[in-house]
Amino acid sequence: MTAPPPPYPFSARGDTIAAEERRLQRTCPVSRVRTPRADARLVTGYDAAVRALEDDRISLAALARAGAPRAFATGMPPELTDSLPALERMGVRDIARREIAPNRVKALEPWVRATARDLLAAVAAGPQPADLVTGYTRALPLAVGCRLVGIPVDEGRALLPGVEAAMRLAPDPEGTRAILDRQQAYFRGVLERPDLPPGLARSLVDAAAARPPDDPLGPDHMAAALSWLFGLANAGPATVLALTLYTLLRRPDLVAELRADPGLAPRATEEALRLAYFLHTPLERLAVADVEIGGAAIRAGDLVLIAADAANRDPAVFDDPDTFDPHRRSDGHLGFGHGPHFCAGSALARMGLRVGIQEFAERLPDVRPAVPPAEIPWCPDSMDRFPLRLPVHAHQSPPTADTGDRP
Repeated sequence: MTAPPPPYPFSARGDTIAAEERRLQRTCPVSRVRTPRADARLVTGYDAAVRALEDDRISLAALARAGAPRAFATGMPPELTDSLPALERMGVRDIARREIAPNRVKALEPWVRATARDLLAAVAAGPQPADLVTGYTRALPLAVGCRLVGIPVDEGRALLPGVEAAMRLAPDPEGTRAILDRQQAYFRGVLERPDLPPGLARSLVDAAAARPPDDPLGPDHMAAALSWLFGLANAGPATVLALTLYTLLRRPDLVAELRADPGLAPRATEEALRLAYFLHTPLERLAVADVEIGGAAIRAGDLVLIAADAANRDPAVFDDPDTFDPHRRSDGHLGFGHGPHFCAGSALARMGLRVGIQEFAERLPDVRPAVPPAEIPWCPDSMDRFPLRLPVHAHQSPPTADTGDRP
């Protein structure tokens, strides 16, 4: 008799791959698992994951179809599962993407760096132990998201429950919808404000004013674009920065090395993106045709789970994969996905993480954890896996290099 597929997910820890996942990666890189809502094919091997992400028969858009199987209940509206096509249908995709294009991101970097310094100064000057999650790893992406959209940080902070609701597993559907509806109403109100600062809100208002009467750009679509960019700037970046600092706090030698050689920052950023084990749930896809991947036959209608985090730690591709090595070439990591659904916000996320790491190493070189790793609490019910708090003892170091001009 064939043994039933094992239950999945295997582990809720945020700092290591489950033993079952590592075993499957070695022995069966495309395997059957049983999720809370449906049986699925779990892809843990790097080569198989790349193949699945490249193959258009393994579809992201198909998950939005009525009745499509899903592994987990989440707060993410089905129509936004594949967000860029949804924004394209609304007529706002190109406007939104321009705000996070590489040239815009480069121009934003001095402001992000100055903001990071201010936040770290506040962490060091405040009561000790301080919490790096509240004071830095959430606060920096929040400031960036507000700047991109064109809203005050205090107002943006009140929107974070909406981002958290969209990422929540096993959510309360009515409560989640109410939160998201309030967020949508807030952004519709933003669009009506006079003298909006530079950002997506003003770009959308200007674009709407230039549209012909027979092709209007509606406020609901514009509000959805604002919500999308705000969420993009906050959810993943906050998680990966928190996980990276969790690693660095246990490796003061790395902090010293990064401070001594700022040129390591680009590779350290890619290594942080590779190493960050941040997804409670893999990348869900639906097979729309029969396909063979990793020696396994996948049938049309099968739910496919691509464990990008596990693939990023595949020892067949990355030597000593659980070690943070800032000298490693990690360019092929799947931290932003791969293929046609490569993350639209990759330039923004890379810049924010690089600046976040550099300024942390430069400004708080003697920071030390206030509690042992076993006492760090982890978020139990989100699509992302991240520490809820990072208590530290910190004091700020004087800069060792030119601090640059504040924009």
